[in-house]
Amino acid sequence: MSTYTFRPMCPKCGEELFPPDAAFCTQCGAKVTRDVSVYEIAFDDSDSGEETISVEQERTVSSEEDYPRPEESSSATVPAEGDTPVPAPPVPAQERKSEFQEEPGTEQPEQQQASSPQPEPTGDDESAKETDAAGAHGVSSFGMPQPYYIPVVQPASGPGYAKAKDHSGRKLNRKMTAEIVALAVVGVAIITVAGFLVWKRVIAPSREYNRACSLLEEGEYDDAIDIFESLGDYKDSSDRITESRYEKACSNLEDEEYLTAEELFRELGDYRNSEEMAAESRYRYGISLLDTEHYEEAISIFEALDGYSESEDYLNESKYQYCRANRYCFDENTYEYLCYLKSISYQQSDSLYHEIFDVRAEEAFANTAQNDNSTLVYSVSKYCTFFHIGFNVYGGTPGEEFTLYRIVTYPDGTRANGSNDSWGNVENGTTCSLTWEKGIYPLYPEFCATGTMYVDIYNKKNGKRILRMTVYVTE
Repeated sequence: MSTYTFRPMCPKCGEELFPPDAAFCTQCGAKVTRDVSVYEIAFDDSDSGEETISVEQERTVSSEEDYPRPEESSSATVPAEGDTPVPAPPVPAQERKSEFQEEPGTEQPEQQQASSPQPEPTGDDESAKETDAAGAHGVSSFGMPQPYYIPVVQPASGPGYAKAKDHSGRKLNRKMTAEIVALAVVGVAIITVAGFLVWKRVIAPSREYNRACSLLEEGEYDDAIDIFESLGDYKDSSDRITESRYEKACSNLEDEEYLTAEELFRELGDYRNSEEMAAESRYRYGISLLDTEHYEEAISIFEALDGYSESEDYLNESKYQYCRANRYCFDENTYEYLCYLKSISYQQSDSLYHEIFDVRAEEAFANTAQNDNSTLVYSVSKYCTFFHIGFNVYGGTPGEEFTLYRIVTYPDGTRANGSNDSWGNVENGTTCSLTWEKGIYPLYPEFCATGTMYVDIYNKKNGKRILRMTVYVTE
C-alpha cells in the first residue's frame, strides 16, 4: 500500500503552515479558511486487485489558493520508479476543477457553484475535455495510468519545521507579553480608580468627620460646622451641624453674647430646649441693660418676656430706676410708671412721686439792679430805691397748669399778700419774679424797721407753700 503526504502552504506568502491546521500564517499573519474534506488514501498492490480507502481526518479548506495542489508542495511523496500506481476512483472533471483549479479571489459559496451553469465546450476545447476525462479515469494522455493524489496533512519534521516552530514561539511570546502588559495596565488602572473611590468616599470623609467631632469637643464650633456641611449626608453630619450650632449658642450665652445666642437659638426652632434658651438669652440681656442704666431698653425687653422667670420684678425695678433718673424730665412715661409703682407700693415710689410731681419753686435771683436776673443776695438796705427777686417753678403732672400767690412778711411783722397776674397758669419750668419799684420802704424809710423779711410762695390749688425767700433789711 502506498501513502501520499501533503503539507499545507500559506496562500499569501507560500510558506508552510505550522501547525498544519493553523487558522493564521505564522509568517505573514494571513487568515486561512478551510472548507474541503481532506483524506488519506491507501492503495493496495495485492493480487486481489481490491482497493481500500480509509478516512483519516476531516478538515475544510476554502479554495485552491488556501489549499495548494499536491505538485506545488515540496513535501509531496512521488511514486518511485517501477511502482504501479493504482488509479483513483473516477471523479468528474468539473468537480476536480472546482476543488483545485479556481483562481484566487474567485471563491463562491458551494450552493452558488452548483447552481451556476457551465458553458458548453467549443470545438477547440474537445481535446481538453477528452484529456480531463482520461485523467478522471486515472489514465494519462499517453495511455499510462495517472494516479489521483488526495492530500493528507501529517506532522512535518526537519529544519523548516524547527524554524517555523521557533518563529511561532517568538511570535507567541511577544503576543503573550503584550497581553500581560495590557492586563497589568488595566489592573493598575482599576486598582488606582478603586483606591481613589475608596479614599474619596470612605477614608477621607471618615477622617474629616472625626476631625469635626474633635473640633466640636474643643469648642471650635464654626470650623466643625463648616466640615460637617462639606460632608453632606455622610453618617449623621446633618444632626451634628444642628448640635454644633446649639453648643455654639450655649457658649455665646455663657460669654454674655446674649443677642448672638438668642439669634442662634431662634434659628434652631424646636431643637431640644432652644425656644426656652432663646427666652433665657433675652432675659439675661435685659438684666445687663438694667445694670448699665439703659432703663428704657430694659423695660422694653422685660415687657416682651411676659412673665418669664423673674422678669416682672426686673421690669418694676427698671421703671423705678428710670423715674429716679428722669425726675426732672416730667415726661409722661415717668408719670405713668410712678402711678403704677405707687399703686403697688413698690419701694419708695410714693415719696418719689411727690418729689417729682408736687409743685415746688427754687430761688433764682435777688438784687437791686434792674437788669440783673442772676445775682442772688440775701441783704438789702432799707434805703434802696429798687429791689426784685425771682424763682423757678417746677413740678406738676405732665401738661398741668396751676396758680401761685405770695405773702410778704416785713421786719416789723406787717404782712402784704396778693397775687401777681403773671403767676397765673404757671406750669413746670416757669420763672416768676416779684419787684419793688421804689424800694422796700418807698415812704419814710428812716422810720422803718430793720430785720428779716420773708417772701412765701403758695400753690393756690392746695394752699401749700412751695418756697420761702429770706431777705435781711439793713440800715
